[in-house]
Amino acid sequence: MYCRYCGSELLENAKFCTVCGKPVAEEQTAVCERVEPTRAEYFNAYSFYNFPYPYNYDYDYDDRDSASEIPPFRSFLAQNILLTLFCCLPIGLFGVFHSVKALRFQKTAPYEIAWLQGQIAQTVFWSGLLLGSIYALYQLVKLWQELPALLEYLPYAIGV
Repeated sequence: MYCRYCGSELLENAKFCTVCGKPVAEEQTAVCERVEPTRAEYFNAYSFYNFPYPYNYDYDYDDRDSASEIPPFRSFLAQNILLTLFCCLPIGLFGVFHSVKALRFQKTAPYEIAWLQGQIAQTVFWSGLLLGSIYALYQLVKLWQELPALLEYLPYAIGV
């Protein structure tokens, strides 16, 4: 323990500093312990990440008997990679980014933040799949409209 005025080390249970002579505050003599917050307290402090999703602040997420009530974690990495390859490159890359972020948060951050990143990756996947499907349907309709001209030109193209 150190003096808050001069910074020198204090003796055990000292009432005055031996260097500067100032009195030692009573709250300074008590030994402080580091208390780790629970997962719920930690997440309450970072509730900014939880904006679009409801969260039960009174529920004790550290209770191991309630593991079945915590939603399952999915990163949607494989789905977003397939979306990138076959459907919609920019949206798929955005989804892969959030999927990797979710997997990284699963190891380093509270479960709720990793789960939220997984939810974002899932939303990006379904949005990209929907937009890619609409674009593919648009291309099919466009091809269907040009089909008579293509069929008319086909005999000349193959030499019949």
